[in-house]
Order: sequence, then C-alpha cells, then structure tokens
Amino acid sequence: MISYEAATDNFSNYKQTVEYTLQFKQYIGTFRTTIGGNARGRDIMDWDFENCWLSDADVINFDFDEDEDENLISVILTDPATGETCEIEGTPAEFNEYIVKAEIIEAVKK
Repeated sequence: MISYEAATDNFSNYKQTVEYTLQFKQYIGTFRTTIGGNARGRDIMDWDFENCWLSDADVINFDFDEDEDENLISVILTDPATGETCEIEGTPAEFNEYIVKAEIIEAVKK
C-alpha cells in the first residue's frame, strides 16, 4: 500500500494506477486503469461503464467483449476457489453494480 494523506498530499502531479474488482456471486475479475490529475478518495471510484470501456483498461484476469452498437458488455469471471468460470452479460449501467473494490495501487509523479 502506498503512503496516502488525502488532506495534505497534492495528487495533481501524479498518475495513479487504480485496481478495480468485479464480482458476481463467488466469481471475480480484476482490471486496472490509470488516472491523472487530482484524483483522491471517492474520486477513484468514478469508473463508470457508461462512459468508460474495458478496452481502454488493463484487464488482469478475465475475458470480455464489448458491443458498443448494442450497448452490452459480456465478461467471463472466475471462482478463485474452484477455477470454475461464469459468463455474465449486461448493460453498462448493470455492470456498475458489479464493482466491489477500487484501490489506488500505485502513484507515480508525472
């Protein structure tokens, strides 16, 4: 974990890598994205599938497909205990409900 003091640190000079976890039942998947500017606290949770696409992120451990014409996302998540997979499909608004974790994992000065 990085040192973090939201009240005093000036993050406007940093690029931050944020790791997000999606979960449906016991199935999970992780992706990362880089945020520039003065993002801190709740700001990092502003990933929004209605305005951002997984194809612009670094997907760590799941397969996905995005159909911009149909406004649908499909992902294959994995149960970490068994290795079994589960495919889910939905709209971007529905996928916003699957975000269960957002964490700044790296902050690098620009």
